[in-house]
Amino acid sequence: MKIGKLLTDPEGTSIPSAEISLLRWVLWYPLLSGRELVRLEQSRRRTQSGPTQRLPVLCPPAASQVGRQVHHLVNRGLLLAFRLHEPGWPPAQQRYALSAAGVAAFAHQFQPALSLQTLAQYPIEQDDLLSRLARPFPTLVLASCFTSLIEFEGEQQGWHVRAFQYPCSWRPLLWHSGTLPSHGAGRPDAAWCLLRQGQQAISLLLVIGPQQEQPFPWHQASRLLQQLARHQEAHALQSRLRPAPLVLVVSAAVHLPVWSELLQRPAFTQRPLPQGGVLLLEQVRQYGFLAAPCWCFSNLAALERASMTASSEAVMLRPTVRVLLQEQLTLPDQSPVSQPQSDDEPGRLQVQRKQWPGTSQKDQRRWKRSQSWCLPDPGWVARLIAQAPDSDGSALPGAGSLTATARLNLALTARHKRMLLLLARFPLLSLAQLAQLLEPGQDRRRLQRSLLVLSAANLVTSLRWPAAPSRGQERWLLTEVAVAYLVTRGELPQGWVALPPAELTQMQHTHGLYACLAALLRSSTHESTIIASWMWSTRESARRWFDPQQQQWIQLRPDATWIIWLRGHPLPERLLIEYDRASRQREFLAKAETYAAASQQIRGRFPPVLIITTQPRATARICTCWQISGAPQPMLPLLEAELDQPDRLNQLTDWLLQLYSP
Repeated sequence: MKIGKLLTDPEGTSIPSAEISLLRWVLWYPLLSGRELVRLEQSRRRTQSGPTQRLPVLCPPAASQVGRQVHHLVNRGLLLAFRLHEPGWPPAQQRYALSAAGVAAFAHQFQPALSLQTLAQYPIEQDDLLSRLARPFPTLVLASCFTSLIEFEGEQQGWHVRAFQYPCSWRPLLWHSGTLPSHGAGRPDAAWCLLRQGQQAISLLLVIGPQQEQPFPWHQASRLLQQLARHQEAHALQSRLRPAPLVLVVSAAVHLPVWSELLQRPAFTQRPLPQGGVLLLEQVRQYGFLAAPCWCFSNLAALERASMTASSEAVMLRPTVRVLLQEQLTLPDQSPVSQPQSDDEPGRLQVQRKQWPGTSQKDQRRWKRSQSWCLPDPGWVARLIAQAPDSDGSALPGAGSLTATARLNLALTARHKRMLLLLARFPLLSLAQLAQLLEPGQDRRRLQRSLLVLSAANLVTSLRWPAAPSRGQERWLLTEVAVAYLVTRGELPQGWVALPPAELTQMQHTHGLYACLAALLRSSTHESTIIASWMWSTRESARRWFDPQQQQWIQLRPDATWIIWLRGHPLPERLLIEYDRASRQREFLAKAETYAAASQQIRGRFPPVLIITTQPRATARICTCWQISGAPQPMLPLLEAELDQPDRLNQLTDWLLQLYSP
């Protein structure tokens, strides 16, 4: 529906003041949940009631009242409701966005009515909502951060959240800091926030890291940290600027050692690190954004080189986000805030028109030439979800575009999405191996029904491996449609291949490796010293470094990586896995020499290596080759037949505890 005709309509819709406030929150940040709207409303009412009459957040009467108001707005067609099923979030959670009628009704509550130029600064367009539905993970994480920042506004007297923009480019961040963008500066998947009190301001950049089961983007993360380090260096050289922006990266716990390794590279040790640090997504959801402890970049960079005692002290001294913000308030700031103002702004101001990742420059030029914007309405939502899956999954649409990806996100369950991402990382899994890697101990019949749904939707397919036992002959992998869907969701990089050619030529090796990984994960669930563990595939574990002395690249490709979080340890520990099927001594010696060369490129502690072999007599040959190569990292050989023995896993964890003991 076009916005121009709605705003020129002289007849407005009468809305109670409490419902106007709800529309204002959704105007500022679409796809808020009902619980988040309750928290926002309670924060607003607490601020209005004064410091002596603070009401508890989420008290039942207020929560039910806000719920009735939201339901009333949905029935009147002013709000659109979507049910999202995302891994790690409450199932079938209702989230809300403004409809075209809601935008028009809200605009007519002001005298004169809000102009098109004012409303265009907010994410009200159909394409904006479609992009958020196609890439929901950053939206959901930032919604929790946004809600907490509004609560922080109520705690700090006189402070206001002046702007909250997602997605953001580098331009508002650099404009506020006074630095110029370098050539080729990228745009992170992040939100930019501005907190203000009078002429004093805090600039906050919230960067969303990859999900727990998503391959870590090494190159993009390194470029992001380099860009932030250059900004920090510019701030240090120009004292006339206001304090540097506070950078907070929200990441999964499994990726915490990777951020630590990146910060130890020479590119960051030679520059001042940015202010801020890394937040664990699990702790943000458990404690809230403001109460979540933060791994400061400086501490994280030195953590792997520190002793266990120093690491434990660093864990105890981690500041919370609330403490970091309060420290920013005390920093001197003598430069005025010159944010753009608007006389008829309905609330907080978006800084700049957005450009979503994946939209072409041609589409942007077409948008600039357009004189009107298309807004979502109930009819558009009905068409979007019209292809909901039947019981056999035959009505699921294809993938590749934002519209098709948003449809699939609304149709698929969280289990379906986890299965697709797991098969992208580990192709050619059998049903039993898929069950063990996805969630040990789950019902295989339920998993089989989910595979049938995905197969009917042309998202997965199967290959038959005759050499395997009868129950393990059927192997599952993604189709090109599913790869395009995950790429559009932002969970896989561009150019990801569903089935690398080497997988089919080394089927015996692939099957044996998957069986070992499943056995390790199954055994780790019964080990009391292991808090959590994750597995990386070969493609995720592959690394390369440039050796300046030899003037050549060093390519290291472990068969897998086991990330283990041991009880009492500040960081998860990585354990590189090599699966050996009677390799010749010359071949294994070359692999050991590669490990020795790679260890010289790491400034911190190189991960230990677990070598799983199928033959007992190969253990002595492996140890000999490792000693000849001079590889400094610890190595432990293990027989494949011993993986199911609990005593052997206890010896493995004891070995790791001894390696990382004080």
